[in-house]
Amino acid sequence: MHGFDDRLTAVTGAIEASSESNFGARITDEAEWRAPPQCPAKKVVATRWRTGKQDLTVARAETPKDYHVVGITMARTNLLVSIHDRVALDEIAMPGGFLVTEPGVAASCIFKGPFDELHLFLPNDLIAECADDSLCLMEARIRSEAILTHDPISNQLALALLHTEHMRGSLSQLYLDSIGAALIAHLLSGPNRPRLPVRKRAGLPRWRLRRAMEYIDANLAECLTLPGIAQAVGLSSMHFAAQFRVATGLRPHEYVLRRRIERAQQMLLETSFSLAEIAFSVGFRSQSHFTSVFTKFLGRPPQKWKRHNELADAAPGEIQ
Repeated sequence: MHGFDDRLTAVTGAIEASSESNFGARITDEAEWRAPPQCPAKKVVATRWRTGKQDLTVARAETPKDYHVVGITMARTNLLVSIHDRVALDEIAMPGGFLVTEPGVAASCIFKGPFDELHLFLPNDLIAECADDSLCLMEARIRSEAILTHDPISNQLALALLHTEHMRGSLSQLYLDSIGAALIAHLLSGPNRPRLPVRKRAGLPRWRLRRAMEYIDANLAECLTLPGIAQAVGLSSMHFAAQFRVATGLRPHEYVLRRRIERAQQMLLETSFSLAEIAFSVGFRSQSHFTSVFTKFLGRPPQKWKRHNELADAAPGEIQ
């Protein structure tokens, strides 16, 4: 496909749901991509599709007839998405972007390297119940979106979902259903819901965005500055910062921090360097600052995160 046949890691799509009565709901890693979860009717299901491998991966699936699916990008991902065999996206998706697909939508995706997506399955029956309470019942519908949308409310709800991984018992399903209902209500509010960025300004052209990202990756260990990055792509600091945020949904400083943490994740798994050595090699000036930022992004300090991933031998090389 697209000349990648001899390099692709083929993946088809089915998503497994976990709703064991003894443990309640939890977010499970997907063995396959976006297939119907096996769970009781009207239950919200959250699953995760992720790997840290550099291979190209192709996935295909059709949105289940009983569900709408909200896909939320959790990490920087280079991808090409096709809807009904037409290219809808071909870009680097940034954390916080989300894509909604209605029942029966045929989708395929080429992941050009590591990926981390959270998939939230919203039952049609639950959407209908929420719509019954709407004063605009005839207008109440969640529609597919052909572009990645950056929405702070949806992003915060997605981050809140991750806490389900640390919960046990029936309360975890109640927690998941409550967040799902909140997201449904938000999506049913239609065009009035807030979205970021407001695209009144043009984003960076793709070649400039690629150049900026390559410059950042090549200089993570250095003191990266906004003027320096802007100069590398031939723009003033003001114009670069505005256009970069439109294109990615992130300020340049936020993007640089994310890339530093992602590089540190790789080094923790693939090298025996000390925390101080890793901190300095990805551009932090102290181990304490590195640990603080790492914990803020991933919810665990570096050493605990490393131990957690080393114990997850079922999928070697994955970055969680």
